[in-house]
Amino acid sequence: MAFELKLKPLLIVSAVIIISDLLFIAVNYYSSLNAIQEDTRRWTREVEHVFLLSLENKATSMQQLASFVANMPKVEELFQEAEKAHETNINGKNDALLASLRSKLYEYVKPSWVEMMTNYDIRQLHFHFGPGSTSFLRVHRPEKFGDNMDQVRFTVVDVNRLHKSVKGFETGRVYSGIRGVVPVFVKSSAGQSTQIGALEAGTSFKGLLKAIHDGQDCEIAVLLTRNHIQKNMWPDFIKDHFKDDSRVGSYFIESSSIHDAGAFLTQNQVLKLLETGAGSDFITGNQVWQVGVFPLRDYRSSLDSTLDASGVVVFWRDATELWELLRRGLWINILYSLIALIVVETVLIFGWRLSQDHLNKIIHEQTYKLREMATHDGLTGILNRKAIEKKIVEEVRRAARYDSKFSIILFDVDHFKAVNDTYGHNAGDEVLKTITSCVSGLIRTEDQLGRWGGEEFLLLSPETPLKEGIVLAERIRKAIEELAYISASPVTVSLGIAQYRQGESVEDFVRRADTALYKAKESGRNRTRAAA
Repeated sequence: MAFELKLKPLLIVSAVIIISDLLFIAVNYYSSLNAIQEDTRRWTREVEHVFLLSLENKATSMQQLASFVANMPKVEELFQEAEKAHETNINGKNDALLASLRSKLYEYVKPSWVEMMTNYDIRQLHFHFGPGSTSFLRVHRPEKFGDNMDQVRFTVVDVNRLHKSVKGFETGRVYSGIRGVVPVFVKSSAGQSTQIGALEAGTSFKGLLKAIHDGQDCEIAVLLTRNHIQKNMWPDFIKDHFKDDSRVGSYFIESSSIHDAGAFLTQNQVLKLLETGAGSDFITGNQVWQVGVFPLRDYRSSLDSTLDASGVVVFWRDATELWELLRRGLWINILYSLIALIVVETVLIFGWRLSQDHLNKIIHEQTYKLREMATHDGLTGILNRKAIEKKIVEEVRRAARYDSKFSIILFDVDHFKAVNDTYGHNAGDEVLKTITSCVSGLIRTEDQLGRWGGEEFLLLSPETPLKEGIVLAERIRKAIEELAYISASPVTVSLGIAQYRQGESVEDFVRRADTALYKAKESGRNRTRAAA
């Protein structure tokens, strides 16, 4: 004992040094790592802001080019003639006239079109009839015309409906691009303006991505979802535009600042980040990268946030230098720690750690047993009444804070006393355990199942309104009805469900579910009733 007392101060000093060293290493390491991650998040926000601002400016530029062409008197004259021929084109009687006017309009705007392609990064120039969007002339694809795009080209539809210019990113039958769409007006002899259609000018993301690549010193790519592409583009143009190496998970590469972007984007860590649709990460491997992702919304989904994003914008840059700084700091910290640890004899440390591990193991096992006994039902292994009541109170607080909806399902075994009387209490226990196992397999991880008392159970289902709760209750009822038992006949359950009302007490909430359960019993058992 005397020898142990002499060692005790040394063991305490050794423990203090070890803990201090580990804390020193951990704090410095995670502080540096958090600084890099915060830098990545800041950079992601910065690039997103630059991208959206550049997109806005590019779309405005397209609007200006479209307005320039739309205000040419000869364009107004030819397009007005075409619009009149289109309105009276019954059974194709004006097809020849429309073809002639289309050819004249194309030849007239062609010189301006060539100049704008050369000097202003324009890729599309498209005349549309209204209402809605019916193609008259694609200057960039004059052989494609006459198709209706009311469910695709919402920018054009809105211009023809609202009689004002709009802009934004949108995918058409041929291309995805940044578009500016303007109304085409003509004036009558009385000076009154009448809209005869719409003209759009568009460009690709290529120039925008190059500018961001140069300004932010990063690579950047625009990815579109498979659903968005298939919903909008013609199949033959999808095949021409998107090659095999354009596929990245559930996305296709629309445009990127480098030719082989797919090689980087198909890495597992990058794919996981892309599937989240937004965020940033610090990716390590053969090379170290900072990566950022944010959702890309087209014109329509930017007006209606309930619609899915059309794709994502992803960008990345080499972070090797930052990573090397982090590693260098880690090794320096480890060296300092080793020097400190030499002060303490290894044998004493080993003995202290061995005894501590043994003691901690015993404490952990006993604590676990006590915790299980305090919160779980001894027969079924699920939460006991006190524990499930606590979970309800916590969920009520969460609902008050976030205005979330949740429900509880109170159910018990029909004629359970008859089971005990006929087959014995062991058979009754088997029924309760089998029902517990069945229900546990039907519910989500976040759902909480508890034994309320005797043959009565309570299921707490977060983020579940009453309608969905009824569906869940019916699924439980039918599953229990189909169970088989070794020592007893099949049994049924009656269920009462209630959705929490803001402001009501837990007691009133449970009482409503209990009343619903009572109504289920009264109306014949083996059924579900919802609380009023």
